[in-house]
Amino acid sequence: MFDWSIFLSASSVATMISFGLNQGASNYQKSQKIRANCRLLFHEVNRHCYWIRQLLNNDYLPIELLKEYPDIEWSKIKYELTGLPFNQFEMLLDHYTSMESLRALAKRIGDYPTTKIPRKILLEHLETSGKAHKVLYNRAKIDKSTKVNNAFSGNNSKENSK
Repeated sequence: MFDWSIFLSASSVATMISFGLNQGASNYQKSQKIRANCRLLFHEVNRHCYWIRQLLNNDYLPIELLKEYPDIEWSKIKYELTGLPFNQFEMLLDHYTSMESLRALAKRIGDYPTTKIPRKILLEHLETSGKAHKVLYNRAKIDKSTKVNNAFSGNNSKENSK
């Protein structure tokens, strides 16, 4: 005679294991997608940091770049970052809001080439960018073997790897 209790308990254990494996696979895929999106944003934020450093060094070519190049990756990816902790997402949002204000300022002074953006404002933007840069660097899990033009840390690449 067939014992239904053994069959049901074995099938329920198999179902729970299957559910656990599916959840694990789903979470892994989500984390990989967030990691890839963070890598794309990292390069965009890295470029922003470079531009701000150039402005701090009195090279005003980035004014034109700020006016011409929108934040394409951020526009596409921001809604897919729901898996990031809120404080990390807030740092990214602060950076891109800061860049929008810098862009607006660049557009206003673009007609007056002798006008400079105040150093204090650039330093504030650089600090905000640095926080976003660090979050993305860690979330994208960029290792030392990856070739990255690390504009934020200038010549000292050890500073960013901390």
